[in-house]
Amino acid sequence: MFNWIPSPNWTLNYSGLSKVPAFKNIFSNVRLTHGYKATLSVNQFMSDLNYTEYNPDTEEYLGQQNSFNLDTINQNYYAQYLMPTVLIEEAFSPLIGIDLKFKNEMNVSFSYAKRRMLSMGYTSYELAETRSTTVDFGFDWKMKNVRIGFLPGFNSAAKKKKPSNSRPGAGTPKLGNDLNILLDISFSDNITLNHLLDQEVGARATRGSKDITISPAISYDVNKNVSLRFFVDYRRQSPYVSNSFLVINTQGGVTVRIKLE
Repeated sequence: MFNWIPSPNWTLNYSGLSKVPAFKNIFSNVRLTHGYKATLSVNQFMSDLNYTEYNPDTEEYLGQQNSFNLDTINQNYYAQYLMPTVLIEEAFSPLIGIDLKFKNEMNVSFSYAKRRMLSMGYTSYELAETRSTTVDFGFDWKMKNVRIGFLPGFNSAAKKKKPSNSRPGAGTPKLGNDLNILLDISFSDNITLNHLLDQEVGARATRGSKDITISPAISYDVNKNVSLRFFVDYRRQSPYVSNSFLVINTQGGVTVRIKLE
């Protein structure tokens, strides 16, 4: 148990694709990521006083599997150490990740991650297995010099060309502001199964659900004091167990932020 060699963990990042001639004029940055992490945890352990490897009469070494080290009630050999729980967790975080930044200030990201956790309980003789799969997609586009006609200062009169005989600055079209478009889509599949040892009963799901989240939003600064944000947030949770119910939450609206100076 204590002589195990730790598993290697790693993280890989690569950003050289943006220098390829085929992508150089399209992307300002392309980043690929991959990572793996594994841990083994023993929260506590203690020595079993009933454990013996020797013949108590002759002091002869017999090893673990001997009649003096046998529990006559359950017919199991005593272990040298008592460990209530052993936890093993491993994750690809992410298995593959892609971040794209375009020349026109558009950003696109994608991530696919997997995770598994095993919790062995030597008191309840149950193995709890949790499996998780997550897919995330992100979109962000910052559009510059955007004029919205129905907002003050962006009407048709402000867009007319300046007459040749007008004074300097008269009728000059008003410049637009930055418009941010955001979209986040996430899908996750989480399930926990309990395996009962030495029983014919199969694994049963104790908790878990499939979750979907869709969150688009648009934000715009009308001026230095007023900003607008339109948003929608959709969440759906479909459980694996029968004692939970399907939950769907949807909210949206408009946020007006006013800054007073």
